[in-house]
Amino acid sequence: MNKWITANAFAQRELAPAISPDVRNCTIRTSVRAGLSGTGIQLVFEEGYGQTAADYRSVVLELDGTAYNVLFHGMPSFSVAPGQQAVSDGLSVPVHEGEELTLYIAMGGSPSMSETTLEQRHSAPGDYTHGGFEPVPYQPPLQGVPFNERLCGLKEIRVEGEGVSIAAFGDSVTESAVWTIPLGQKIAALRPNMTLLNLGIGGNRLLRDTNVPAMAGLNAFGRSGLRRLDSDIFALQGVKAVIVALGANDIAQPGGPPGFSPPASELCTFAELRDGLQEIAGRCRAKGLGVIGATITPFQEYPSYNEASARVRNEINAWIREAGAFDYVLDFAALLCDPADSERLAPGFGLGDGLHPNPVGGAAAAERIDVAEMLRAVGL
Repeated sequence: MNKWITANAFAQRELAPAISPDVRNCTIRTSVRAGLSGTGIQLVFEEGYGQTAADYRSVVLELDGTAYNVLFHGMPSFSVAPGQQAVSDGLSVPVHEGEELTLYIAMGGSPSMSETTLEQRHSAPGDYTHGGFEPVPYQPPLQGVPFNERLCGLKEIRVEGEGVSIAAFGDSVTESAVWTIPLGQKIAALRPNMTLLNLGIGGNRLLRDTNVPAMAGLNAFGRSGLRRLDSDIFALQGVKAVIVALGANDIAQPGGPPGFSPPASELCTFAELRDGLQEIAGRCRAKGLGVIGATITPFQEYPSYNEASARVRNEINAWIREAGAFDYVLDFAALLCDPADSERLAPGFGLGDGLHPNPVGGAAAAERIDVAEMLRAVGL
């Protein structure tokens, strides 16, 4: 018997109004590809960070040129209270893995303050869920800062079917999708109707929340991995394994660029990071999930790099590889490092900041992963 399963999911962080558009009484348009096939579609909205209820006027889903009204308890309008979810009525619309879904979301006067990892395409003043949408491209408010326009409120897309998923639980290296997209393609090619969900949040740390000066006390990098595990992983439907790719910001973030980094005193120790990873693995296993560990990639050219952070990175990577805490290990550190200097990303594999891999590096790493072996290790 079919059931509702998570085909796409999006981690949330607190909205930073200074760098995000004002979408009050606006229609937002975004597109996302279905991760799984099914006989129906259901949307989940969540207000993980807002202090007041988020108001939605209406939502329309467009699939293969046909528009469908998305209803909540039979009504087009709905609100989501702080810390709560709104789950739509099911749409009896077949969807196929890889198919593009377009959403038109008309916000009310009190918009969501819970920013997701999914980018919206455009917004426009007014309710254009029933046609006439004229997009207004996003203009970044801070010159020279490469922020993208983020969607707010949407948490999951579910389909009615029998698929399963693996959740990638990480930071910006995960959120950027440079390795999740090619790895997800390899998984889907080997195991149809199995998807890789991206639950990465840029700037996210495993052990601590990150409230940096430039964000005026807002939790714009999301709650710590230890705190968000329940809502971002365990609350999803159909997840069978988790890739734990956190810890880079616990050692690379402290003492980094002023304004966007916590103080150097927050550099964690090896023991703290080990204990945090062990806790994540233990909580996942208690839920019956397979656990895949990911080593931390090199960042020698990043501003906060020093001997202490390098030592913690190498110690924790050795532990991830050797301690047996995980069912399988994705050794991104080895796959992405310069063969001549393991503290640097390989030439051509980085974005230029010394920390983040680029799509070329991500694709190269994914190409070398034995997906069949990985799935066997987690019982899939």
